[in-house]
Amino acid sequence: MLMCAFSSSVIDRVKHWITINESWTYTNLGYVTGTFPPGHGSTSTHPLEDNALMHRCVRGVDTTCHGGDAGTEPYIVAHHLHLAHATAVDVYRRNYQAVQGGKIGITNMTTWFEPYSNSPEDIAAASRAVDFMWGWFLAPINTGDYPATMRERVGDRLPKFTPEQAKLVKGSYDFIGMNYYTTNWAKNKPTPVGTPPTYVTDQEAEFFTTKDDHRVRYYQQHFAYMKQAIEDGVRLEGYFLWSLFDNYEWVEGYTVRFGIYYVDYVNGLVRYPKTSAIWYKNFLNKKVLPNPKQRQIEEIEDDNTAKRKRNRCVDVFF
Repeated sequence: MLMCAFSSSVIDRVKHWITINESWTYTNLGYVTGTFPPGHGSTSTHPLEDNALMHRCVRGVDTTCHGGDAGTEPYIVAHHLHLAHATAVDVYRRNYQAVQGGKIGITNMTTWFEPYSNSPEDIAAASRAVDFMWGWFLAPINTGDYPATMRERVGDRLPKFTPEQAKLVKGSYDFIGMNYYTTNWAKNKPTPVGTPPTYVTDQEAEFFTTKDDHRVRYYQQHFAYMKQAIEDGVRLEGYFLWSLFDNYEWVEGYTVRFGIYYVDYVNGLVRYPKTSAIWYKNFLNKKVLPNPKQRQIEEIEDDNTAKRKRNRCVDVFF
């Protein structure tokens, strides 16, 4: 348990605990595509030539790595992540929660899937895609088992929870965190006979300068629809943008920048607020969040204001 390494005074100050962040990412990229440690999966022996940031195993730097089995290993890894999470929650609830007064949960990631067409096959494919990404990690902590579609299609390669394990896993959360990035179309694609079995199925925006107007508009639109979701009955209790500062990002290291504060890695780690940081600070000082329709009106007004400013600039310089 991570909390064992902290003093009791620190534990008392931390009220929200996350056991594991993005189990799907670690499982899929580490054991299906081979782009994350430990570099197992279907592409581990066939690295993509145009991907210069892949893990050392995939690039051939570490000759001790091996390919693995992308049709079996991901399900075993995910299964043990479920058990590890549930065990951590059990320890916290038995030994800390009553006194510490905090909450514990897990954060998973998913994209949403919409059917490519109105055909029954594509509609079913979209539903399967949700099950194999979001349901894979959400269903066990709610029902004690994996989605029925996974049981049907993966068969014996999908591990089974013992009755004791199912009891431990089911309900092992006080909250669920969701990291999501985009929505994809899903189209039914039958697997050719004889194909070996395999698993193939922050909020983050990457910018390299301190002027990131696109990110500001992203937040404006997103927060407006979050408000609408709450009004529609969604029990949304918090939102975390990724990230506060540019930082070390998994296998990409310092080559990508997701922070709303730019960090100068060359000159003493000096931090500069991006446009989004200034906007976010002002947003947090507001007490009223516009709905989507109001947000659209404000954006039109913003565009008109920008046009007027450009026109004034033209008058000045000419």
